[in-house]
Amino acid sequence: MYQPLADSLAHHYRVHLVARRGYGSDGPGSRPYRIVDQVADLAAVLGELDEPAVLFGHSFGGVIGLALTASLPAQVRGLALYEPPVTMLGHAMTPMLRRCGELLAEGRPMDVVRTAFRLSGLPEFADGALPERIASGLMAVVPGLMADLECATTMTISAEWTSIAVPVLLMRGEPAAADYLRGLALVQLLLPASTCAVLPGQAHFPHDFDQVAKLISDWAS
Repeated sequence: MYQPLADSLAHHYRVHLVARRGYGSDGPGSRPYRIVDQVADLAAVLGELDEPAVLFGHSFGGVIGLALTASLPAQVRGLALYEPPVTMLGHAMTPMLRRCGELLAEGRPMDVVRTAFRLSGLPEFADGALPERIASGLMAVVPGLMADLECATTMTISAEWTSIAVPVLLMRGEPAAADYLRGLALVQLLLPASTCAVLPGQAHFPHDFDQVAKLISDWAS
């Protein structure tokens, strides 16, 4: 899903794509899913590099980026976040996790995707339809989606995030769902030095990764 972004950024940077728990080919990992394990995984990858990295985090990946940067700031020199769902963290997500678990047990992975994103208020899922461009990618990442939901229900916004001192770029599509707008506003409140940019014509799943890559490159240079 992120290969086009990696290809665009690779013109100027050495790029590493991280296959998070549930999204890679190595199996789902230990249960229950916890944010500390997600952070430890990312820290292990960054520990193999020879310099601090600019992290790009999309959706829940942005939450992991915030948690990692707050705990291990020396490994990060910049943080680029695309619509991190920080206001959706905590027990408010428990009903969604429960329903998605039921659907998965019934052998209905496509309905897991529909339910998760429709209840998130995303405009592209508002009528229950699933664009083919998105569906083909998301069907393969249902285990990762379930991992993210499990992590999200057991964590809250951390006061440690206010200690983040590296440059932070916030990104959102236009239009953007209300929950993601609230999340970005909250991150800006916690990190008043952060910069927020709007990408016209993009939704929560951007289709023009060249536009995203150019924004990150211009900001990071």
